[in-house]
Amino acid sequence: MSCHQEVYAAWASSQHASAMQHAADSTVLGNFENASFSDGRVTTRFSRRDGKFIVNTEGPDGTLRDYAIEYTFGLFPLQQYLIDINNGRIQSLTVAWDSRPEADGGQRWFSLYPGERILPGESIHWTGRDQNWNFMCAECHSTNVKKNFDPTQPRFTTSWTDISVNCEACHGAGSAHVAWAGDGKRETGDGRRGGAKRGAMGLVVEFDERDGVTWPIDPATGVGVRSSPRRTDKEIETCGLCHARRAQLKDGYVPGQSLGTAEQVALLEPGLFWPDGQMRDEVYNYAPFLQSKMYRQGVTCSDCHDPHTQKLLAPGAQVCLTCHAKEKYAAPSHDHHPAGTAGVDCVSCHMPQATYMVIDQRHDHSFRVPRPEQTVQFGVPNTCNQCHREQSAQWAADQVATWYGHAPEGYQRYAETLNNSERRLPGSLARLTGLAGDTLQPAIARATAVSRLAGYDAPSAVSAAEAVLADRNPLLRAAAVAALEGIEPADRVRLLAPRLADSILAVRIEAARALASLEQQLPDSAKAPFGKALQEYIDTQMFSADRPESWTNLATLYALRGDRTGALHAFGQAIALDSSFVPAWVNLADFLRATGDETGAGAALREGIRKSPDNPSLHYALGLTLIRQRQLPAALAELKTAARMAPDDAHVGYVYGVALHDTGNPQEGIRQLEAVLTRHPDDPQVLQALASYAREAGDVQGSMAYSARLQELSAKGP
Repeated sequence: MSCHQEVYAAWASSQHASAMQHAADSTVLGNFENASFSDGRVTTRFSRRDGKFIVNTEGPDGTLRDYAIEYTFGLFPLQQYLIDINNGRIQSLTVAWDSRPEADGGQRWFSLYPGERILPGESIHWTGRDQNWNFMCAECHSTNVKKNFDPTQPRFTTSWTDISVNCEACHGAGSAHVAWAGDGKRETGDGRRGGAKRGAMGLVVEFDERDGVTWPIDPATGVGVRSSPRRTDKEIETCGLCHARRAQLKDGYVPGQSLGTAEQVALLEPGLFWPDGQMRDEVYNYAPFLQSKMYRQGVTCSDCHDPHTQKLLAPGAQVCLTCHAKEKYAAPSHDHHPAGTAGVDCVSCHMPQATYMVIDQRHDHSFRVPRPEQTVQFGVPNTCNQCHREQSAQWAADQVATWYGHAPEGYQRYAETLNNSERRLPGSLARLTGLAGDTLQPAIARATAVSRLAGYDAPSAVSAAEAVLADRNPLLRAAAVAALEGIEPADRVRLLAPRLADSILAVRIEAARALASLEQQLPDSAKAPFGKALQEYIDTQMFSADRPESWTNLATLYALRGDRTGALHAFGQAIALDSSFVPAWVNLADFLRATGDETGAGAALREGIRKSPDNPSLHYALGLTLIRQRQLPAALAELKTAARMAPDDAHVGYVYGVALHDTGNPQEGIRQLEAVLTRHPDDPQVLQALASYAREAGDVQGSMAYSARLQELSAKGP
């Protein structure tokens, strides 16, 4: 490395440089000296033989056999190991090495799924699809990865130019830069050549967003203010490629571009995020950071982190105090904790930790004000009780209110909106439309609100989505397209056709999917963009043709377009890849029913149940099919099973109660609905049914009580 020697040395010491490596004495950290680990069901053994690292463990057929470790994966606090099992399919072993010091509990083998009984054939078994490196991991642990899956074989021929994350992963292909650097011009003092004007220097992207930028502290607030606005998100989007929860749409993301040009970014969805936007599942740092006030004020990743070493620019809270006045923020009047305790550390209060992969602690990058009262209201975590575990959330909320004289508001103010909409509480529509249009709130939160408008058949929902269809933020545009998919065909064509030529792939393919059944109604000017965008949608699904969800998406597309043969083929491909993939069976049954084959729909659902007997969706769908076939005892049995398996799904419980009532079991139906109401006291369809059934049964007082509750909820709106 003749140029950038200092930068190269910094990178060489980073985890990026060791993100993936060939298994060798110098790279393998785990104990392979005849060690073993048992999860209570399978004993996995680690050894050396003929210069190779060998693991003996359960294979895809349930038998124990030896596998050679091909690659190491990661470095600290854990290291995983990759095995090529067949047809280029590289799998990640779910017994990992804890690389922390022994004093910290490390230097041991451990399971990434402790206490779980995972069997061969399940998606999270180490040989299953959710442990597949080619799909799940490769893009972010190597450079210039091409997945190269051929569904006709089926086989992966995944390739990379560098096994780890190197310069080109962030700066793009460097050949033109090398040519630029070798043009013979003298080098200037600032590292550029010949005094040429600042340009990309042959690189795909130039990270110049911080050039000349300072953060003078405003004496009135004690907070740094960027000397000039951040005009682009080049750096944040580039980091986000591997530090975001997203779905890859194609190979070849170009550094500096919007993630939507090659990825579909996850919004603040239940299961991934808490209702207030805190990280819940393994969502990394991108979406939390987009929610932060720091992002809004122009902060970039490298304001706090050295991009080459990945370390903080200053240790601990000192990095915070470069932009937050010490005399105001490192003071008892702000932190209200005794000196020397965790409570005086900025990170402890404003960047709560969550633990992933059993031992990997990660900080939430939304930099939020502690809100323990939201724990009381919505069950979200709070930083106060991470330390004060012996105290209640109400205690913490009272302490905060005592300090400041009121409950803090903070920057992120959408917990109640997202919480209520998840539960479909009355008044949610008004809250969602309000958040969708609130330009003072983070775009990713607004996009989440817009995406949830799809569940409402109301003019205000359509208006709110329409208002952001041309927003500069692609997350909002994509969410708006999805929200408008179910509106009247003429309005859908009018509103969504312009998005077929959107600059962002994630938006174009969403528009093509939403218009898939309306091609004949498109104006002539939109037909060429539609054809191109539709093919792009198909290409994105075929890019992930190793996944059953992609084939299910294609089957749904072909069904919308009236292609029965294509739909049945795609459903068959999905099921062949994973016969336990429930959406394929449910959607196949819906397709067969819609085409008049009710018997085939029932057969498909029964086969799905045989493969996944504990899934309530299959039992529920089969129950409805049997009702249509007038097989009432069998239908009630399936609906009862579904209601038992999904006690938190009010609609399933409601349908079972109605079915009981309407098939000659009125008292049982009422008891079932009352049980549902106990868990879901604000569910309008359950209240409506109970008001009607109580009246039929002569319980006038009960009927009036249910009706009064309905009126009360109705006054709050949908």
